[in-house]
Amino acid sequence: MMVALTVVLYMTRFIPVITVASFFMLPIPLILLGSEKGPKILMMAVASVAICLTISFGWISSVIYLMLFGIISLIFGIAFYYKFSLMNTIIVGSLLMGGITHLSDQFTEATLGISITKDWNLLVNKGINKFEETNLSLLKKSIVEVSVEYEELNKSDSVTTEVIEEKKKTLNKLKREELVLIGTVKRVKELTSRPMPIFIVSFFCFLSLISIINAWMAKRFRFGNVPPIDFSNWQCPGIVSWIFVICVIGTSYISSSDFSVVVEIMKSISFTMEFMYFLFGLSFVTFLSLRWKLSRTSRVLLYLVSLFYWNFLIIIGLMDSLVNMRKLYIIDVNKGA
Repeated sequence: MMVALTVVLYMTRFIPVITVASFFMLPIPLILLGSEKGPKILMMAVASVAICLTISFGWISSVIYLMLFGIISLIFGIAFYYKFSLMNTIIVGSLLMGGITHLSDQFTEATLGISITKDWNLLVNKGINKFEETNLSLLKKSIVEVSVEYEELNKSDSVTTEVIEEKKKTLNKLKREELVLIGTVKRVKELTSRPMPIFIVSFFCFLSLISIINAWMAKRFRFGNVPPIDFSNWQCPGIVSWIFVICVIGTSYISSSDFSVVVEIMKSISFTMEFMYFLFGLSFVTFLSLRWKLSRTSRVLLYLVSLFYWNFLIIIGLMDSLVNMRKLYIIDVNKGA
């Protein structure tokens, strides 16, 4: 039944109204089947779906299903059956799927001359150039105008010191905004030039949403063994963070062109880890909100405020991993009690 349901869901993705819904629902039936019956039944089910799709839609549809939804069904189904934590399942799945997507993109570029990454970079660069034309150029023009006004005020003898200082503050403010915009544009260009972090983060969000749907479906139909999300206890292993910090410090002293590949790899890893530490920082905020027994409304407001300080959340996530701040907090609370 789950095989037939998967094939039906694959067919519904051609219907415009429910294309997005079927895209997220496609791996769910086999994930629930694997979590209930085990890896042998799951692999047989995935193979059966691939055969049905080959007969109905051709081998290309079968390959697309196996490379994306089939692998996701195997990862989650096996992990849920052996009761692995959801956090580790999503992280490992994201790394695996990101790597597979990157290799597939390189393979299609070498064989067919089609590259999703290059097309994506071209689109992003057009957007960045448009942003620079509409925002950065206007800001530079304003800085030039204010600078001229400031110089004229300095040369004038009939202008008070307060007016000059106010104009200087305006000029400094515009220069700071220019530096922020230039830094943001540079950051976006660096991020989009490296496809692996984009693939990994995209799959992390995709797999997280699938996990939420899985949990709801398992509870609704009472079928499948799906572990709880337990987001408040998500924490990066300390050994991983220490190795990451040591590698970042080490590569910061490498300037030789012989190690340029290593530096580029570390930059890609750094972008990915920043996103992960942001989530772990948000998890720590959730941990505190539950410890403080905040209401749901207060937690939502706390999340919204935290999003504006995402750099601070990254630091919290890293420090929580390095020194285990949750354990220190629990010990302090127990001492206080």
